[in-house]
Amino acid sequence: LAKAFSRLDAQIKLQALHLASKVFLMNKSDPGSSCAEENSLSEFILAMGRADVMQDVRDRARYESNLLHLSAGLNGDASLLQQRPSSNCMSVEKARKMLLDRKPTAT
Repeated sequence: LAKAFSRLDAQIKLQALHLASKVFLMNKSDPGSSCAEENSLSEFILAMGRADVMQDVRDRARYESNLLHLSAGLNGDASLLQQRPSSNCMSVEKARKMLLDRKPTAT
């Protein structure tokens, strides 16, 4: 998925970004987890999305990257993200609720 990210369709890229965010967040919220390889792969996919040519993909990647950076702290290529405040203004649980909870269906 990460190798072929630039050649994927926009909808698949959006799903890949969301999957990367979920994996990163689930690893950060589990204290016994030390999945450095999965986290770095998730950060790589998010970074690819932030530099994508399609505006929807770029916007979604920036939104989810900033959300993850403020709550759990992204390590790689965070220079373009908002400054992380010294006090944790967003908890990992709040980010999980925003990204992982089921959304109501449109009527």
